Amino acid sequence: MNAQVVYTTVVSIGTVIFGFLSMYLKTKNKLKDKVNQGIADAELVYSDTTKAGGEKFDYVVGFLYQYIPAVLKPIFPISLVSQIVQSAFDEIEKYATHQLDTYIDKVLAEKSDKKEDK
Repeated sequence: MNAQVVYTTVVSIGTVIFGFLSMYLKTKNKLKDKVNQGIADAELVYSDTTKAGGEKFDYVVGFLYQYIPAVLKPIFPISLVSQIVQSAFDEIEKYATHQLDTYIDKVLAEKSDKKEDK
């Protein structure tokens, strides 16, 4: 083997790896962007249903899974998509809890100030 063949082989393999990694990262970012859309759609679809948390979750996972290219589905199994969705749900819940706590603290502070004024 001469140096030219080795160089060409290394460049080819590097190009394939870089392309695959690029596709992987693009798909992962696309999924993160689509999570909120999927959650909003699930809320609309199951708005008349009580205690549909599991069904909503499955809906969002299925919604996202359709955006994964077939070649990347072995790397993005449904379990990984479920983890991405669960992470998004956890972040939304954390934000909502923080907003609610902030609002409650504000209301309690206002009530306390009114009591002190009397």
